[in-house]
Amino acid sequence: MQNKNTIRILLATGLGVLLWTALYWVLPKAMVVHVGYGFGLLGMGMVAGTLLRVARSTKGNYIPHVAFPLVALRYGAGNLLLTGVVLGLVLVGKIAVPWVLFTLLHAAFLAWYLWKFLAMEAGREAILATGEKAEACCENWKSLCGEAEILVKTAPAQFQKEISQMRDAVRYADPVSHPSVAEVENRVRAALAGLKESLAKNEEASVSLRCQEIQAAVQERNVCLKSRKP
Repeated sequence: MQNKNTIRILLATGLGVLLWTALYWVLPKAMVVHVGYGFGLLGMGMVAGTLLRVARSTKGNYIPHVAFPLVALRYGAGNLLLTGVVLGLVLVGKIAVPWVLFTLLHAAFLAWYLWKFLAMEAGREAILATGEKAEACCENWKSLCGEAEILVKTAPAQFQKEISQMRDAVRYADPVSHPSVAEVENRVRAALAGLKESLAKNEEASVSLRCQEIQAAVQERNVCLKSRKP
């Protein structure tokens, strides 16, 4: 799939360059046209490079490969829009823009986006570290969700309703953990293990009690996590 997307992007970029060059050759060879053509190619290159990077992104490198290149994508689109509007107004005689001023305008536009890009890249490591920390905080609760899901699939028919309600409580709880709820999560894990034993022994009263215990602990955890949020 990635190879197909890469080919499409390259073909679209090649077609864009051909059309841009064809337009360049039919326009008057004024300096403002030369400047516009050069910066237009730069804009297409930025857009193509950004799309290629996004197309190759995965869950593991989503932030550096998707979030940051959006700055370059905006620059490329803005560059083409600026070039097209200014050249159009100049060629129809609506305004007169010296090529030096046009170059400085493009240079200032490029410098602004380079500053934004460098500022974002400066915080890249911190953002990635935060993402990894958040992912790690979710792993413990994800494992509990997995255990609850297994119990639903393996529980006898007469226990399905109670087990499903318990599973839903765990599934729809806040997945992000915190040290303050570690003790509650340990109780949930222990209760899930006890529920598994009760199901194996077909102890109806114990199964019901364990399900209620788990749901109460999940509710306690939700309240605790909610109180910590600003």
